[in-house]
Amino acid sequence: EVKRLLLRCAKCNFLTTPFDVEADKELKPGSCVECQSKGPWRVDRVKTLYRNHQRITIQESPGTVEPGKMPRSKDVVLTGDQVDSVRPGDELQLTGIYRCLYDAATNARTCFPVYKTEIMAIHLHRKGDVKLIELTEDKVQQINDLRRDPNLRERIICSM
Repeated sequence: EVKRLLLRCAKCNFLTTPFDVEADKELKPGSCVECQSKGPWRVDRVKTLYRNHQRITIQESPGTVEPGKMPRSKDVVLTGDQVDSVRPGDELQLTGIYRCLYDAATNARTCFPVYKTEIMAIHLHRKGDVKLIELTEDKVQQINDLRRDPNLRERIICSM
């Protein structure tokens, strides 16, 4: 998925300023600074920045669904370090943002408002994963010092 897009004018090969790409906003490059042309544009694939992006489908566990009913499913978008962190069949605890996507082409074809929904994953936890954390003597001492601090509540509030 494109994070920051750099375009080159197809007529004079001038590089534009970078565009931060967002899924719900339309990209309008305008005119070339060098030759005042309104296009066409070519993507500079070397200087364009990309981000890790993966779309998975989660589904209700078949054991929790009433007999005779189909398990429901939902698309989830993973980005960054979450990509390739889950495998098919994993049970997940997922925290995310539920987004409603408007598709103008589908709505024009069906003459009825149709919305596609997806979840943007913020945090993933695979059930059954155990992370071993070793605390050093210094960390234990820092935790104990924080525990004894009378202003701990105020420090936590100020950190937010």
